[in-house]
Amino acid sequence: MPSRPLAKREIGEWPLIRTLAAGSGALFIDRERLSALPSAVATVTNALRAGDTVIAFPEGTTWCGRGMGEFRPAVFQAAIDAGAAVRPATLRYREGGSTSTRGCFVGDDSLLASLLRVTATRHLDVEVTLFAPVRLAPTGRGRHEARAALARIAEAQVRAGVVEQHEEVIDQREEAVDQREEAVDQHEDHADARVPGRRDLAPISP
Repeated sequence: MPSRPLAKREIGEWPLIRTLAAGSGALFIDRERLSALPSAVATVTNALRAGDTVIAFPEGTTWCGRGMGEFRPAVFQAAIDAGAAVRPATLRYREGGSTSTRGCFVGDDSLLASLLRVTATRHLDVEVTLFAPVRLAPTGRGRHEARAALARIAEAQVRAGVVEQHEEVIDQREEAVDQREEAVDQHEDHADARVPGRRDLAPISP
């Protein structure tokens, strides 16, 4: 869906990336200056009121796909002020049917190293899971309480989805192990059948 990403201010300073970001209509936020936060929230609010879809990463960082952090509630204030719904989503990289961490950009990883790793990876897919939209009903709760509640609801949906994805991966791994063990057993049975003098061989018709 057409959307405008909310990105950290530093991205607007990266060569080439800043051009792509500007072309996508990205909204930038200075995470190092708390005093700039109200202005950033107001910018997102105006974009939502104009009918734009804004993509935000409320964890404030990226993860390797095997865990997640808590959602920071600040950006959810924009949705409340604009009367807009929040639609939680998860992104998962897959490689050959299995979960992949090659698309991750975490820790001390550099932008160049990440780009080279991704471009060198074949058959890398991105799986996007969208959850039900969340919209808070008007109540007498304060601004902080309202955005915190909205953040908790969205985080709970995403966290449940991450758990389900990990359980699916575990099931896939267990199934693969079972298949390997079955193959080993079949190989051993075949090898035993070729050893002369064994008492546990299948009977041979005369």
